[in-house]
Amino acid sequence: PYASALLKIGKGSNGLIILESANSESYIWVSKDNVYLETKNGRIVQTVGFFNNLTNLTLPNQSFEEVLNDPEAVMDYLSYYSYDQPYLLDLQVKVSIVNKGPQEIKILGEVKNLILIEESISNDEIRWNAKNLFWVDPKDHFVWKSIQHISPKLPSFTLQITKRPSV
Repeated sequence: PYASALLKIGKGSNGLIILESANSESYIWVSKDNVYLETKNGRIVQTVGFFNNLTNLTLPNQSFEEVLNDPEAVMDYLSYYSYDQPYLLDLQVKVSIVNKGPQEIKILGEVKNLILIEESISNDEIRWNAKNLFWVDPKDHFVWKSIQHISPKLPSFTLQITKRPSV
């Protein structure tokens, strides 16, 4: 009955996270060792349980729908990342999103035909450059898998939904 996902941090092994709560906007996931992630539209927007937690991610009101509907579209915008240790409020990050086209991925033995969205993020002042990848269902824009860089101090987070929330 519980929605679940696999979370891999950097080169570590996969850990199971369970959906703790959901509303129309976001999902809150929890692990056995009390790591919490909040996701909105497949994107990690807040964490608890790390030495450098993402306390807030502010970005334009966007989903991947626009990029999926126009494969030639490139979206550029600014987002703002805030952290607790060290305290940092609204680090400005340049974002560029591109539709990389269809891909087949396998989740728990089931092949899914998804669209790969590549997001390049950068901040020149702290020399942070990374690429986030999102595998999105073209039918309902649900993000089944992602590789996200949420902090220059943490390795990448790979999030793969194994049982989709029913909300």
